[in-house]
Amino acid sequence: MTRLVAWLVPGAVCFVGLAGWRAAVDRNATAGVQDERLGGRPVYVMPSTSGLNTHSSLDDCVAHLEAAAQLADSE
Repeated sequence: MTRLVAWLVPGAVCFVGLAGWRAAVDRNATAGVQDERLGGRPVYVMPSTSGLNTHSSLDDCVAHLEAAAQLADSE
């Protein structure tokens, strides 16, 4: 993944769903900008967009996507 990110050079990397990021990088991560970078790029982790994720509303998901886009635009 790191090589792909370094090759593509996105403004930021956004992960959808905390479970994967927690399993691979930081088991205590919360949604939002992460301290860890991937391929030199900032990382944003947002809650799952699954309908089973009942504690995140559509407005929450939209706010997270907007924050990830702002992070990408700021780099």
